[in-house]
Amino acid sequence: MILGIRSMTDAFRHDIRNWMDGYIAGDLFVHSSLPMQTDLGSRLQVLEGVENVTAARYFQVEMLLPNGGSEEVAFMAVDPQSYGRVTTFMFTSGQGDPNRLMDRLAQGDAVFMSSTIAEKYHLKQGDTVRLETRRGQQDFSIAAIVVDFGNRGFVVDGSWNDMRRYFGLNNVSAFLVKVKPGYSPADVRARILDTYGHSRHVEVESNLAVKTLILSVTAEAFTLFDVLALIAMIVAALGVINTLTMSVLERTREIGMLRAVE
Repeated sequence: MILGIRSMTDAFRHDIRNWMDGYIAGDLFVHSSLPMQTDLGSRLQVLEGVENVTAARYFQVEMLLPNGGSEEVAFMAVDPQSYGRVTTFMFTSGQGDPNRLMDRLAQGDAVFMSSTIAEKYHLKQGDTVRLETRRGQQDFSIAAIVVDFGNRGFVVDGSWNDMRRYFGLNNVSAFLVKVKPGYSPADVRARILDTYGHSRHVEVESNLAVKTLILSVTAEAFTLFDVLALIAMIVAALGVINTLTMSVLERTREIGMLRAVE
């Protein structure tokens, strides 16, 4: 059991690290307590030290199920073209060429489905999923299955154009910023805060700091598995001690006779 738990937690850690390398990409994470306007992306792009910027928008949607029920999932809208210059999705095996998959997402009426949802509802690449939008119920083709641990894994990724067309949104939750080689992320962070921190009410976090925070939280969660292993060892030790003790007590007379003969 101890070996099984250790193997499972190591696999989880590996998947989470791979997901963070893709999902928390770039060097800086620009966010605000209020939705930001899309023009801020072009303004960030021209700042000294910034190589590429991509925007992301997160919101909740209802995914309609074949049995008539529904599941609330998080929808992450991205611009496939600029997103690919900063980071990429973590596709499951056998999905095909990532560039082709990003092109399919950009064509519209398509989504990337998280592996958590796909496994729960037995969905696969090429199937369709129905979402509740402001224009009514809309079917989207599942272009690929991706690994995404956001929102407990209940995430659907779509294109920016589909978000504007079907959900009537056109603001930004966060910008992912990639810093040019030779520039310090700390210097670029300070430049963004000096320029737009007060006027746009933005906050800038280092992606390294975000990753460190997530890893520390997951490490605390995995500590519970270590506690289970420790409990198993204690129970096993008590069992061995109990067996040896009973064996000695039940053979007291035999042991006494052997000692007397000696």
